[in-house]
Amino acid sequence: MPTRLPEFSELRFVEAASTGTVHFTVYVPSWLEPEGESVPLADGTGRALAALLEAPTVVRCGRRTFPNSPSSDAAHQFTDCFDDERLCGGCYRTLHEDDQALAFEHRQPGERSENCKA
Repeated sequence: MPTRLPEFSELRFVEAASTGTVHFTVYVPSWLEPEGESVPLADGTGRALAALLEAPTVVRCGRRTFPNSPSSDAAHQFTDCFDDERLCGGCYRTLHEDDQALAFEHRQPGERSENCKA
């Protein structure tokens, strides 16, 4: 059985442009993560930005996505507005039964909100 998510974690949804499938990853605030060794890249050369753009975001089902790409025709993009039927079943099954409701806490197309299309 999957383990529970930390109390203040959030789901970040990633849409695959080619299929329309919406995957998700779990965001855990930095103040909840255990302290460990980190390597700062703030040297003014842009290495930190390059590392962010080139590193994949691995979603819960294991697929590697690249939603941080600045390209207008990127293969993946972050979203918070989609039909529930487009949610990846593999990602959903990785959630503990008490956390599964989080997968449906997003805007739906047709709601009265900006930038939310079908």
